[in-house]
Amino acid sequence: METGARFFFQGRIYRSDRTCVWVEFTAQLEYGPDGSPLRLPGTVQDITERVHAAERERQVTAEAVAATAKFRAVFEQTPVFAGIMALDGTMIDANQLCLDACGYRAEDVLGRHF
Repeated sequence: METGARFFFQGRIYRSDRTCVWVEFTAQLEYGPDGSPLRLPGTVQDITERVHAAERERQVTAEAVAATAKFRAVFEQTPVFAGIMALDGTMIDANQLCLDACGYRAEDVLGRHF
């Protein structure tokens, strides 16, 4: 390690009771008068909750993407006219069957009041 360089480690470790925890270790190597490594003072933080929260967020996002894809498939393939409007009556979306049957393109309808 270079003089003055910081050391950073993030990963999981196992405690003596075999529980797994995620830690973040930051330190800076100190050298003695002769230039040899003397000590590595730093901090260790338990970041297990942060890692688990990030994993839960990734999982929720993946589930939302999958649910949206399923909804889009049903929305576009349904044999009925389907549209989505905001509370004020603005068209947010319309399925292709609806647009084709009415002779409109998406840009003619979306963003306009019904």
